[in-house]
Amino acid sequence: MSLYSIDRFEGGLAVLLCGGRELAVKRELLPEDAAEGDLFRLEDGRYVHLPEQTRQRRREASLRLKKLTKDR
Repeated sequence: MSLYSIDRFEGGLAVLLCGGRELAVKRELLPEDAAEGDLFRLEDGRYVHLPEQTRQRRREASLRLKKLTKDR
């Protein structure tokens, strides 16, 4: 299963990252409350939000950042 994450929004487009590649899709193809960093999978031509995987990835990123800034 390929995971897509929202990197950024540019006007009416959402720029997704998947496997190191960028893909621009119409913003309207994603849920209205989609935010940068949210994870999705493509299922039957629709982007399905993965809230638990998104929360886990954000927790992991937060922990890495704390480790990096701990000694400063």
